[in-house]
Amino acid sequence: MEQSAKGAHSITAKVVASYFESDGELSITIGFNDLYDLFNIDSLDVGLLRSWTLRMKQQANQMQNNVGFLDPQVFSATMLQLQTKEVTQAITKAMKHDFVVGAYNTGGHWIVVTIAIKWDVVLYLDSAKTWPKQKFKDVVIVVN
Repeated sequence: MEQSAKGAHSITAKVVASYFESDGELSITIGFNDLYDLFNIDSLDVGLLRSWTLRMKQQANQMQNNVGFLDPQVFSATMLQLQTKEVTQAITKAMKHDFVVGAYNTGGHWIVVTIAIKWDVVLYLDSAKTWPKQKFKDVVIVVN
């Protein structure tokens, strides 16, 4: 709150991109307006999901679980349509793990996708249960 009063608009953290099976360094920015939206209108920003994903990766490592996590900024319906190669590369890199988990944006709604490599299965968790299932086939095609 103090930083917001001084004119700051966001919180930015730099993290090693290898957390998302990428190269280099990446920045995660969470706007104060995104925090307001989360608490007041239940709107979820990709920056918040990226932070949550990093926390889940940390917990999986502590529990010695072989889980790869996809960057929610890369793993989305929009990116899958516009930059299929980048999404495919991200998934392929993460598939060295037993399981791959990603928050997937369908274009207005977030779902959780879990890829169980050894069982050759793609699962999804959708709180709305109204999402068209044929859209999910895009992810299955990329995984195969």
